[in-house]
Amino acid sequence: MGLRSLRSGYRGAVSSAVASSAALLLAGAPGPDAASAQPTTPSFTYSHDPADLIARIRIRAGEIRGPQSRTASVYGDGRVVVEFPASFKKPGRHETSLDPAELDDLVTTLVVARLPEFDADLVRAAVGAEQATRADVAHVADADVVEIELYLDAYQQDPAVPSATLEKYVTWRALSQDTARFPGVTALADLVTARDALALLMARSDLEAVP
Repeated sequence: MGLRSLRSGYRGAVSSAVASSAALLLAGAPGPDAASAQPTTPSFTYSHDPADLIARIRIRAGEIRGPQSRTASVYGDGRVVVEFPASFKKPGRHETSLDPAELDDLVTTLVVARLPEFDADLVRAAVGAEQATRADVAHVADADVVEIELYLDAYQQDPAVPSATLEKYVTWRALSQDTARFPGVTALADLVTARDALALLMARSDLEAVP
């Protein structure tokens, strides 16, 4: 996937507690300085250009059901493009639009869910560590694969660190199942929040089929 051109956009600010280390983030356990730690306020900007992709979710079906996927893409002007496979009741391309407040709420939800900080390698390591201590964890067959993209003109988690453009891509297989099986890995629950916020776009009643 090529890098897209980012333009100046709308600035938003959200509040979320940031864990003091990756291990504490994954385990959800307080650190020794938790009582005195002050939450940071991530700030972000995103483009309002109709040509710029802001966020996308793609849900790919498991191996048994064959190569099919459904996708929702959100652009800078609030346009939402949803594509369903031929096997769905309403296949093909559909569109709707978010007003500025809805678009800002969506991006804010993704930031509050800590999607920009999601580190798949760390999360998989935490899952592996927990799995190694249990005998009741089996392989999940035919699970969906979730892919999420987020593009921000600027993102700043720590006021002491300069902001930077963000191009985030996350993929996870069996997200719902792993979240239920490994409740101690709280980063998975955050990823579910991001997934659900984007997946809801596919269920909107104002989607209209387009050629």
